Amino acid sequence: MLGIRSTGGNKMKLETIQIDNTVRSGLNSFTDGVIIRDTKVLITLNLPDGQKTTIEGEWRHMSDANRLSERITMLQHAIYEQYEEYRADIPVSWSR
Repeated sequence: MLGIRSTGGNKMKLETIQIDNTVRSGLNSFTDGVIIRDTKVLITLNLPDGQKTTIEGEWRHMSDANRLSERITMLQHAIYEQYEEYRADIPVSWSR
């Protein structure tokens, strides 16, 4: 079943498709989504200078809606700060 599942308390766990959709919507054209490998979630990055890289996270962290949101925000800030010369292509909302 796809969707959010409750693990008790206030923690909400995301399913694979939701992790991918969340990453794609948060990083727009700067990602091709996620790759799931065993207990790892790899976020693909298409950086403004053409570099392609991945950020690795543990499934248990990346499936937590709050932690995933925090990581996406961190990546948005990092992209905005590191690529000043490409600011016309980067949303202003990604600044701190």
